[in-house]
Amino acid sequence: MKLSLLAPALVLGISASFGCAHAPRSSDDGPSVAQGAPHRFELRVVASETGERIPSWDGGEVPVGAERLILDDAVRDTHLVRDPERVGTALSVDLRDDARPKLARFTSAHVGDRVAFVVGGRAAATLTVRDPVTGGSVLLTATNDADVLEMQRRLVGN
Repeated sequence: MKLSLLAPALVLGISASFGCAHAPRSSDDGPSVAQGAPHRFELRVVASETGERIPSWDGGEVPVGAERLILDDAVRDTHLVRDPERVGTALSVDLRDDARPKLARFTSAHVGDRVAFVVGGRAAATLTVRDPVTGGSVLLTATNDADVLEMQRRLVGN
């Protein structure tokens, strides 16, 4: 999965602010529910290999620490768009205006760190923060449309 930032009338590649990486493969593809239902949308700092492990959408696992930014109530809208990397759909996630400063503070505090974008308890992408993120939209892609639709369902809470 890849993640991109959206700007008005221009899709910016995530490499401008992040370095992308896919999680390593694993046989566990279910969401992490150690303490009840997973959050719909959150950012988690990637930890050493000894951290808590959460599944990723591509079937791998990502070790994460306790530090996180929960964005469950920050999603203003989601909509399906054309995937810029494959024939299929991607998910555009628009954040509320009041979430932008929270996202900027969190990413400012973690410049140089790896962060996982987590949807429904599964890591959608792991990224190295290069610069603070101040935009209000993200673009989530997957290897298939079924995963994109499931991410959308989990983000809107259906």
